[in-house]
Amino acid sequence: MRRVRLFVSSPGDVGDERGVARQVIDGLGYEPGLRGRAEIEVVAWDRPGGGAPILATRTPQASIDEGLPRPSECDIVVVLFWSRMGTPLPHPEYRKPNGEPYHSGSEWEFEDALAGRPAVLLYRRLPMAPIDPDDPDADQRWRQARLVREFFQRLRDPATGAILRGHKEYRTTEEFRTELAADLRSLVGRLVAQEDEPAVAAAPAPLWEGSPFPGLRAFTSRDAPIYFGRGREVDELLARLAGSRFLAVVGASGSGKSSLVGAGLLPRLAGGALPDVPDWLLPDHDPKSNQWNGLRITPGELGDNPFLALAVKLAPLIGGVPREIAGDLEERPEWIVEYLGRTLIGEPPGTETLLFIDQFEELFTTVGPDHVEPFVTLLVAASGSPRCRVVVTMRSDFYHRCVDVPALAGLLEHGQFPLATPGDTLFDMIMRPAERAGLTFEEGLPGRILADTGRDPGALPLLAYTLDELYRNRGTSRTLSHAAYEALGGVRGAIGTRAEDVFTNRLDDATQTVFSQVFRELVEIDDQGLAARRRAPLSQVAVDPPTRRFVDVFTDARLLVRSAEPGQPPVVSVAHEALFTSWTRLSDWIELIRDDLRLLRRVRAAAREWEENGRAEAYLWQHERLEPVYEMVERLNPELDPALAAFIRPEYELLLERFRHPEVEGYRRQSITDRLVAIGPPAIPGVLQALHSAHAGVRSSAGAALVRIGPPAIPGLLDAAAQPDAEVRLAALATLRQIGGARTLPTFTKALRDKDERVRSLATGALAAVDTPAAAKALTEAAKDADIDVRWRAVGALGTFGEAAIRPLLLSLHD
Repeated sequence: MRRVRLFVSSPGDVGDERGVARQVIDGLGYEPGLRGRAEIEVVAWDRPGGGAPILATRTPQASIDEGLPRPSECDIVVVLFWSRMGTPLPHPEYRKPNGEPYHSGSEWEFEDALAGRPAVLLYRRLPMAPIDPDDPDADQRWRQARLVREFFQRLRDPATGAILRGHKEYRTTEEFRTELAADLRSLVGRLVAQEDEPAVAAAPAPLWEGSPFPGLRAFTSRDAPIYFGRGREVDELLARLAGSRFLAVVGASGSGKSSLVGAGLLPRLAGGALPDVPDWLLPDHDPKSNQWNGLRITPGELGDNPFLALAVKLAPLIGGVPREIAGDLEERPEWIVEYLGRTLIGEPPGTETLLFIDQFEELFTTVGPDHVEPFVTLLVAASGSPRCRVVVTMRSDFYHRCVDVPALAGLLEHGQFPLATPGDTLFDMIMRPAERAGLTFEEGLPGRILADTGRDPGALPLLAYTLDELYRNRGTSRTLSHAAYEALGGVRGAIGTRAEDVFTNRLDDATQTVFSQVFRELVEIDDQGLAARRRAPLSQVAVDPPTRRFVDVFTDARLLVRSAEPGQPPVVSVAHEALFTSWTRLSDWIELIRDDLRLLRRVRAAAREWEENGRAEAYLWQHERLEPVYEMVERLNPELDPALAAFIRPEYELLLERFRHPEVEGYRRQSITDRLVAIGPPAIPGVLQALHSAHAGVRSSAGAALVRIGPPAIPGLLDAAAQPDAEVRLAALATLRQIGGARTLPTFTKALRDKDERVRSLATGALAAVDTPAAAKALTEAAKDADIDVRWRAVGALGTFGEAAIRPLLLSLHD
């Protein structure tokens, strides 16, 4: 077996990457090509249990140099930089060959590594961290950033720009993880390959039998070897338990609460994680019977009586009849201290009992109301015993129910641990259990699964379900493939398949019918048209028995999540947004209403903003934005509150109110005219109405607007040309004359005989200006009219038609 010393060096601003580096290094021993062939020794000042003692009598760097191998003495050195060079080293104790000081321990370690035999990996995070100029430490930050830039500039030839020393740049922690894993896999592989005969032969760690992924079940104490990604949380949980005898792990449905206690906390306690407690009486899971032994219960596992559930677990430990024990505890809950004491008879001094109550929310969903407060009294007594600690797991959406019970609120005040959705450790949750089972992934598949999963509450069990299905569909191969993943439908497909199964097989007909009613409250369409989860009050979604049943069943299936902030009413949301695209029933429904829901959400938000700003005109939408709103309202027929109804009032209606006012200034009227023309046809009826104004300026402006709108205004103008009011007819014909077109000739021909002389004159001039055979024919017929004024005007106009007018003019001489 090849022993590989790996030195990690960096300033303190890349702590996240240092943690990732440790995870990557820890997993190398389970790499398919390295299992049993390499032993990695991490050399780092902050390595848990293996760093250097930092002595007060020495400088930190001197302590590190004395307590750890130098970088030059190692096989591989990993150096990371971002925006800090690090803490300066004392001078002249540390100085470069040219006499200059080292700017930091990381710089010294890098240079020392180059002077020795190791392979040196240098990584740089980009972009530089932003610097707030108002930060009191801004000058120091700028100096550190400049030193980093200068450091990397020195890696190039100043004369030619040639790269003298290579490095890799990355922008995300995950990108760094990928690069580092690939680089270390290659370098360690080379070192292993150089060993002709391993100095020490060692059997590789035994492979996990069966699926290393739990599906939708929780991890148990027996699953500790395949439980990864929650080390930090387990450490924090242990620290809290060291100072408290009651601890509630509170988190969203599917966040991994039960697994954290079962596979994280319990094995660590068994290993002596709390020095003050030498031995424990702990619950233990039997995988053969799939049963918990010892004091692990759920309050409603035997119906509505939690005392009976606890008594059944106590009886084998102390010898007794469960119903008698349950009766005693119901009558005198404080007797739990005596019963717990009996469980420790014969155990070494200092041994404590752990009472683990999983799914504590059953106290409010399954347990009979008369049992709630007495059982809380039991918990208060148990956690008051010097030889017992109580750990419960509870969904956060039931927290508000707990604080309604004064004694329970008192326990929670100093004894709760909020559990968040895992972050960058999801990669470990995928890869490391597979490595323990000797499974491999086709290249790119883990990253694909990780991207498809996301980090939403409720995603964790769905990821585990998908991975378990991948394992079960792998055939005889030890490799999990893209093809199997695609056949399964990926994380999204797996979720969709489960959702349809739950909907079809676990809901009755009446409950199925409330599908739209439930999801209408839980789906929101964003500005990109994508469906997003909407957190809605539980009381708004579960309004009757069918909707309550729907929410309960989908929450139990971990497709919906109920949660609540302390002191706030519970809310419900979709567990994973992949449900929107993977579940065909839901995605088809979303597609039908996608655009309308998005637009309705946006216009409601805009109306609220308009209202909040005193209905200022600047916040109103223009016609072009309102047109789709009118179509949406017609389709959805939503209830419009007064503010929204006023907000979507057509823009041209507001403009025309000002346009028709005689006192509007000329420049303002022109601006309004320009906007009405831009709106076009929808504004035509209102502008035509302005032709009826008694104010000549309004009529003139209306005519000018209609001319610019053009042919779409002709039908309305033709109607206006037949109005009884001569002023309206005159304005309409003057506008039609400017627009032109063959459609107007009959109207002008008729107007040649109008009773108003001004109209007749305008019509005659209009036909003369057209200069077409049809116009000449109309004037020729008018030249024969019985009315001498009509004949006179027509004859005068015919003169403009040249030779074509000679014959009708000669005929007119006989009149």
